[in-house]
Amino acid sequence: MTYQVDSAINKLRQSIASVAESLHEQTGWCITIMVGGPLPRDEGHITTLVYVRVSFVFDDERLKKHFAVTMQARRKMATILRVTWARQSLRI
Repeated sequence: MTYQVDSAINKLRQSIASVAESLHEQTGWCITIMVGGPLPRDEGHITTLVYVRVSFVFDDERLKKHFAVTMQARRKMATILRVTWARQSLRI
C-alpha cells in the first residue's frame, strides 16, 4: 500500500502540470493548484505541493503579491492538514 501511495505522489507534479496547462490553454487564466497530505516515505510528515501557471507578465509588485498570497495559502493549508491528520490518527 505504501509503495502505491508513494508512486502516486511521485506522479503528482506531472499530473498537476498537465491539468494546469490544459486549464490555461482553455481559459487563458493564471492557474494555481495546491495539494497536500502525509508523505509515507518521510514518516508521514505533512507536505504540500504548489503549481503556479502565470499567463502574463506581472510587474514586480503584482508578482510579489501573487506569490505572497500563494505562499500564505500554502502555509494555511499545511497547518489545516497537520491538524486534520493529527485528529484522524487519534481516532485510530
